[in-house]
Amino acid sequence: MQYALELLQFTQNMVQNATERTLAVAHNYIAASARDIPVITRQRLKEEHRHLDQLAELTTALAPETTLLRGYSITLKDGKVVRSAAELKKGDRINTKFGAGEVDSVVE
Repeated sequence: MQYALELLQFTQNMVQNATERTLAVAHNYIAASARDIPVITRQRLKEEHRHLDQLAELTTALAPETTLLRGYSITLKDGKVVRSAAELKKGDRINTKFGAGEVDSVVE
């Protein structure tokens, strides 16, 4: 009977020690994570800010206004973009937008 009690006590001690070690490891992991979170967050925010800057530059480069400033024009008929001369007929009223200004015309 004494042996069984000693074995039970030994097992309980082992479980207690294992639990304490597991908790200590978990505590250390949480503490390290807590220290790393602000650094990782700042780094991620910088990366996302750079990405947004790149998207803003791309949006500006591809904007219709930018295309107009490079010397192109956009012609509209009834508020819709004209993509081909075949879409127009004599007497149609069109509006042509330039980088600086616009002009209304009648197709002849």
